[in-house]
Amino acid sequence: MKPRVLFLLFLILQLVAGHFDREACGKDKHCIFAPTGCEERNDCSQMFSYNLADDGWVDMEMFFTNGKPTDAYIAVGFSDDQEMGREPVTQCVFPSGGKPTVAFSYNVGKSNAPPTKEDDLGESEFAPPLNQTFHILLATGPAQNERAIGIHGLDPKTSSFPYIHKDQVNVMTTVKRAAAEPEEAPTTTTEAPSMTRQTKFWLVRVHGILMIFSWLVLIISAVLAARYLRDHFPSSAPCGLKWWFHIHRTLNVLSVPIILISTLLIFIAKEWTWKGPSAGKTSAENTSAGSIHSLVSIA
Repeated sequence: MKPRVLFLLFLILQLVAGHFDREACGKDKHCIFAPTGCEERNDCSQMFSYNLADDGWVDMEMFFTNGKPTDAYIAVGFSDDQEMGREPVTQCVFPSGGKPTVAFSYNVGKSNAPPTKEDDLGESEFAPPLNQTFHILLATGPAQNERAIGIHGLDPKTSSFPYIHKDQVNVMTTVKRAAAEPEEAPTTTTEAPSMTRQTKFWLVRVHGILMIFSWLVLIISAVLAARYLRDHFPSSAPCGLKWWFHIHRTLNVLSVPIILISTLLIFIAKEWTWKGPSAGKTSAENTSAGSIHSLVSIA
């Protein structure tokens, strides 16, 4: 029988602890808190719990703190890796002047795509097969309705930046309720990632900086030197070559190792996986900005 999902969704206006029963974590349900370690500090911005009920439903709860309780959403994604892209999403949207609504959607690359038909909002086409392991992704952001959720925070230092649970979990697992003492809810884990998300983030940034510097500064300067400096310093020719040629050659040679280092950094950040177009991806994924960027960079 296909697993069924029941989402219990609440909007936290003031105190999270006043609504979320943390005492049940590890006893009656599994809990994930964001950011990491926030449960000890009592400053969690997002909380997510799940448990397989006796009737076959998977009970899930999503909580978040938001200074603006309207025109906002909280979403949970079920991903097979620790990056956004190719995962089903369930979001709870709090529109201004309307009732909270729940909808399914799908992440296509770095964009979120809603169902194409109105009646698909409650169908299982966009729901994940729950009896397997996932990385849980939690995100919040602005939203006008269930079909138009906005972009979440892009700065890892902000509270609106998505939280990605480092371990894979199976939401079809149950908690041993006979335990005398609260214990951490079991999870199905994979190997620890070789680097943190923060490290990957900075590797991507350095990659971009080096590429911009090499192509837009060094190489363009080399071209301009060859074009406009030919008539300068006519009486000076170190090593038998004009100054313009020394400048042109030096800048081009310098750009080569910088480009190679930049390329190496992005492959390290992506854990040596190809993110460009491939036969196993949908047309929307193959024509996304990231895929086109990867293809053009190789060309």
